[in-house]
Amino acid sequence: MLIAAKTDNVDDAAREYAYDDESDRFFMISCLSTATFAMLYVGIYLLLHRITKPSSLLSTWLSRWVGLPPHELLRIAIRIIGPIHALYTGIPSMKAVVYILQHHIDDSLPWPEDETLKDVVSVSIGYMIVDTVVQVILRERLILLHHILTLFTEIGFVWNVYQTYVPSPYFATAVYMATELSVPFLHTEFLLRKLGVHPTSTIIGVFYTVNLLLIPFAWILFRIWTFLFLFSKLYSAWGTHRFGSILIGEEGWRAQESL
Repeated sequence: MLIAAKTDNVDDAAREYAYDDESDRFFMISCLSTATFAMLYVGIYLLLHRITKPSSLLSTWLSRWVGLPPHELLRIAIRIIGPIHALYTGIPSMKAVVYILQHHIDDSLPWPEDETLKDVVSVSIGYMIVDTVVQVILRERLILLHHILTLFTEIGFVWNVYQTYVPSPYFATAVYMATELSVPFLHTEFLLRKLGVHPTSTIIGVFYTVNLLLIPFAWILFRIWTFLFLFSKLYSAWGTHRFGSILIGEEGWRAQESL
């Protein structure tokens, strides 16, 4: 009995040490991401400021951007950096959603989890912090509310605030982050329109038209279907487990310990 108790204490200590080490790693990733995106914003803004001057060699091609005020250049920088973040976080998140769609059949078992998604979300935290500061500068209240909600979701997921496995916060977070994959289409349309591109028979005009047509499909797939799938899995989970046990994580912990 005493040996078993000591073994349990050692196991608990090992788990706590592993969690602290992992937590420190996520914090470091978030800090590095914040610094990287901050430098990226500054660098792209300065570059835009330089190439949109009347004396710039690109002023003819960027004629519609020449003389834009600083806050408009900052909005363009958002549209350039946004797709980078969207693709980095959205692709692995959508892969997680598809994996659960293909492999999670038995709702009595914990949903599949991949710890690498926490690294991805840690990077996203850095982006959201910087972009939130930018939105404060631009006084964009609606998108600011969205960013604050996203930060709460991401931080809670990375540092295990949601103590449940059935349903898993991993899956819900993957669905939430997968919505970012509609962003590149929206930002591309904005940038091309700001450059004066319209649906024409030219290569850039055709590209603009195709991108424009893909926007509703991307919206339906990444922002509507993913959440409908999440809600269907939640409904199945609630049909298998007691609702209260799901909320406090009781059923999830039991299922996890049985593996």
